[in-house]
Amino acid sequence: MAGRIKIIRRLSLLIIAVCLGTLASCSNLLLDAVKQIAAEGAAEIAAANGAGNTVTYNGNGNTGGTVPADPARYEEGASVTVPDNTGNLTRTGYMFAGWNTQADGGGIAYTAGETFTMGTSDVILYAAWPVISYTVTYNGNGNTGGTVPADPGRYEEGASVVMPGNTGTLVKGGFYFAGWNTQADGGGTAYTAGQTLTMGAADITLYAKWSVYSIGDTGPAGGYIFYDKGVFSAGWRYLEAAPSDQIAGIAWGPNPSTTGITATGIGSGEANTAGLISFFGTGSTYAVQLCDGLSLGGYSDWFLPSKDELAAMYTNLYLNSKGGFASNYYWSSSEYDPN
Repeated sequence: MAGRIKIIRRLSLLIIAVCLGTLASCSNLLLDAVKQIAAEGAAEIAAANGAGNTVTYNGNGNTGGTVPADPARYEEGASVTVPDNTGNLTRTGYMFAGWNTQADGGGIAYTAGETFTMGTSDVILYAAWPVISYTVTYNGNGNTGGTVPADPGRYEEGASVVMPGNTGTLVKGGFYFAGWNTQADGGGTAYTAGQTLTMGAADITLYAKWSVYSIGDTGPAGGYIFYDKGVFSAGWRYLEAAPSDQIAGIAWGPNPSTTGITATGIGSGEANTAGLISFFGTGSTYAVQLCDGLSLGGYSDWFLPSKDELAAMYTNLYLNSKGGFASNYYWSSSEYDPN
């Protein structure tokens, strides 16, 4: 009798409300109300009689917190709304990620607020526990070109992460790439390509480490740094000499000519070389042409040094036994006379 009285009371209220609208809206709302109340009444009757199916939540190895309790019973076809982690379940080394119909996570997954339709038997939903994992992000740290490596992986605490090299050809004017560091100012832990990092218990950002060359250092092409103008401007800062002589006994130009290319200062060798190539052409092999066409150490922007650049090599490399220099004469790109 309790079920009947509840239905009649709600229907009379609904009829009063919808009768203020159209006959059609009154009929539709009345039909919806009948369906809803019938379902609720059936659930109450089922619960009172011990009928219907249950939903049980299992912590699935939790080390803390409590599982939700659902005392309701659901008839076949009833809709069940899945709760959140209301009891603050925890599991050491794992993170809560909803519920699953199988303990190993291989069943149907549900998150808070999702619904499922009750079947013909009781349901157990197991807490889903993916292992806590972390990311590695690379930061160019002021780079002016190139791209940082992208690592889509996730790593558990204690996992080894192999450091990449400069795969995206990062550049920064006046500096060279020298690996990665856990701090932007280079004061953290440094890593070079191929080294491994042991993942901690948090995401990590690695910053490109930018260093400057010293005179005598090995340059990016495998040669030797012999000049540093102190700042990056006009597209360069350092001058690098090839690691060894390229050829002996070669002529300065293909024929005795007055070219008018006489600049001697540091920084003028590249322009001198281009001017001499334009003047003489490339039909034969001579000193300037050989330098201009050289590909060495992954670079092809070599040139014949000016007089002052050659002098800097003598002071900074030859006198320090670097660069494989012979005790002999060397050409510069600065013309002295037609011969």
